[in-house]
Amino acid sequence: MSNSFNAYIGFADNITSSCTIQYKEREDKNKSRKYHLVVSQDSRAAVAIHCAKMKGILTSIFILLYTAEIFVSGTTTCCPNDYLLFLGSCYHFGRNPYSFVESEHYCQQHGGHLVHINNAMENDYLKDHVTFMKGYTWWIGLTDELVEGHFMWRDDDSIVTYSDWDNDQPNGGPEDCVGFYNKGQGNGFRWHDLDCGNRGFYPICESSQTEPEVIVGK
Repeated sequence: MSNSFNAYIGFADNITSSCTIQYKEREDKNKSRKYHLVVSQDSRAAVAIHCAKMKGILTSIFILLYTAEIFVSGTTTCCPNDYLLFLGSCYHFGRNPYSFVESEHYCQQHGGHLVHINNAMENDYLKDHVTFMKGYTWWIGLTDELVEGHFMWRDDDSIVTYSDWDNDQPNGGPEDCVGFYNKGQGNGFRWHDLDCGNRGFYPICESSQTEPEVIVGK
């Protein structure tokens, strides 16, 4: 065994200490050396060690064999500026209110589009986020402007397959755009069809996650 290596072991409560560990070299000569050990407890293990007047249970030893440096070209983020990453997509919550069309332009200028919600997990993430932000209504990228009652996502013209409409929604009429709205009746933010020209609502933008180029070397 080489005389120089890094060993990582565990004690309870994440105690870090300078400990002594016993091992044998090929010449069968007992060697006792000090290493920097990180410790965790496993009651099923059966080997005792001593560290700075503490006793613990040896669970495993990890020896550092290779060190790699990671070089990332360009930005280290996987999302555009001011976007938040969640499950492979990036989200931006606008700070100023706009109409639906103005919100689309805003998102495009910020490298995205009005959000396209695919499932309950994504929907719940967005609702949880807007609950703690200013603004009572948030635009999403859904509309039935082309055919009344036939809602489609603006980013790819696909029909809606998941929805989270409030109890009395959609209620039709001249309200052709969709947003998160909180009526204040304990239901939280739910989907409502709204007047597309209302300039009091905030945009939620979405952008695809980008993968930075990674070069691995010694």
